[in-house]
Amino acid sequence: MSRTIKPVSFGKQDDDILEFIETLDIKFGTYVKKLIRQDMQNKNQNDDIKELIKTINILLSSGNIKVAQGTPDTLDVSEKPKVSDAQKSSIMNILNKKK
Repeated sequence: MSRTIKPVSFGKQDDDILEFIETLDIKFGTYVKKLIRQDMQNKNQNDDIKELIKTINILLSSGNIKVAQGTPDTLDVSEKPKVSDAQKSSIMNILNKKK
């Protein structure tokens, strides 16, 4: 396996970063890779959240699901919202996505 090197340069405005790097207990390259992996994971989670929000908006705009007003003790829970099988399936698929 060959190695790929990506140099990083720091200017005067980055002195605070350089000072912080000196306090790390791990090598700079290891730290950068760790940060990149965290960003990759966060992006995947953000994409999942965006997809869930999109699906919720579609369900809300369809009129089949409504946001209840009031407090739990004043809500009438005897009337269940109408949700189609396709909507149920979409919700379950999003909730069951593997990370």
